[in-house]
Amino acid sequence: MNSIKVMLCGGMGNQLFQYASGRALALEQDCRLVLDASTLFLKDQKYRRSYELDLFNLPSEIGVAKTIVPLFNLKLRSACLFEKYFGRRSARIIIEGDSSRFDYEDKLTNLQSHVYLYGYWQSVNYFKRHADQIRDDLTAKIQVPDILQAECVDLSSADSVAVHVRRQQYAQQLPIAYYRSAIATMRQRLKRPRFYIFTDDPEWCRQADLMADYVIIQS
Repeated sequence: MNSIKVMLCGGMGNQLFQYASGRALALEQDCRLVLDASTLFLKDQKYRRSYELDLFNLPSEIGVAKTIVPLFNLKLRSACLFEKYFGRRSARIIIEGDSSRFDYEDKLTNLQSHVYLYGYWQSVNYFKRHADQIRDDLTAKIQVPDILQAECVDLSSADSVAVHVRRQQYAQQLPIAYYRSAIATMRQRLKRPRFYIFTDDPEWCRQADLMADYVIIQS
């Protein structure tokens, strides 16, 4: 059976984007989705991240490959080098361009089945047409503890907004002006916004004085 294979890397957020993009393409091609949960995790010596999508009740037909294949790893590296230095694209290995821009690239349309996706694919445009199905896929295996149930009620009773502020081990740190502009935009769009700041540097967020009403959650 033909399949769409997608490389997983990074933390859970990155893996969710990669899953969603691969899942959407597999649904359109009517073929099996296989998640490569080995190739890059074995090389992640800096952050030591690992496969995290096993926290969700993914459909049983989704495959997860946790054993690296040396020959394929060589093909993958060769394809990256050829595209980077010679502009020659592989028909089977689809490589994302500049992932730091978070832009949609028209690379996942009109593809044959049995391809390998290499990238982060961090644009909703890759999968929004199948958003409902993907939400159904991503149900958590664990139940929310009773102690957090009240917090969940608070989250659903207002226009909750998550603000992610990452400061540690991250070169692309955004200026305070970016956060203030984004917060101002959400205040214009929502009637009762309640901001939750997820951060690895709570003290910086407090000193930055981003807003008057917020909840800080250390991540």
